[in-house]
Amino acid sequence: MWKHTDYRVGGRSYCVRSRRLVISMVCTVANYGMTCCLAIFSFFSKVLPAEYVWNYYFYQDGSIEFEVRLTGILQAYVAGSNEPAPYATRVASGIHAHFHQHLFSVRVDPMVDGLLNSVIETDVLPDTAGYGSPENFAGNAFQIHDRVLRRANEGAREWDASADRRWRIVSAGKRHHASGQLTGYSIDVKGGATVALPRPEGWVGRRATFARNTLWVVREKEDAREGGRMWPSGKFVPQAREEPVDSLAQWVRDDGDAKIENEDVLVYVTVGTTHIPRPEDWPVYVCCFSPLPSFPCLHLSSHGYVGGKLER
Repeated sequence: MWKHTDYRVGGRSYCVRSRRLVISMVCTVANYGMTCCLAIFSFFSKVLPAEYVWNYYFYQDGSIEFEVRLTGILQAYVAGSNEPAPYATRVASGIHAHFHQHLFSVRVDPMVDGLLNSVIETDVLPDTAGYGSPENFAGNAFQIHDRVLRRANEGAREWDASADRRWRIVSAGKRHHASGQLTGYSIDVKGGATVALPRPEGWVGRRATFARNTLWVVREKEDAREGGRMWPSGKFVPQAREEPVDSLAQWVRDDGDAKIENEDVLVYVTVGTTHIPRPEDWPVYVCCFSPLPSFPCLHLSSHGYVGGKLER
């Protein structure tokens, strides 16, 4: 969980081991197409099975991590010896494997200290004061800039790497006794934020509008359209040729300027990865490990719950 070495004379080393609860699910998806909770983009129509490993990690500090691991059979086709491959990798003699994306929409139905919640967008930016000024004499100051998402038409958000953007789902009034900040959960998508590459006017772009943004905030409507706002890309995706009527982008348009601050809201987070196949991935994509985030990952960090009582 943490480690510290006191380098002073007579100092000690401290190490506290961490434990986590792991809940896993493995599923085989028999088609390279869009389902209710994920999309796999490809330029061709041939279908082969893929496996997804879904890991939910629950940590002792209240944090939750959601990880998706990818494996299965590559989508490939037979190619001539000199056939160009602008959209594929030659993984074996006469065999090309397509470039593709795996994009997932994670539905979060929060109840952070109650049913009414808000979403705050935070950008981390350099201080505007110049080097040598009283406010920033060393030139290394930076600050956070918070923005509360107040209306439904503000609910479609993009991740900004230059601002180290993150979001928090916060309660309607519970605060930490020391920081004074609202209790909540921070959303970190650094390991999974992926830009959808299909053109918006194309087949996939029209059907999977959820992939256009990293985060969506919509009002919950449990009695709407036979089951409520459950499926980000529609309940019957394989039967859709255009944007599904029951989908995220349409919900945002339906809500217009409706209030989403301190309301019963839903948060959808888009994570994924772009897979450029390697010869080592043929014939079965190896579910390998890497020190860097090689798998789509979503991290929810508790904010204001650990380290003291709450002000009620």
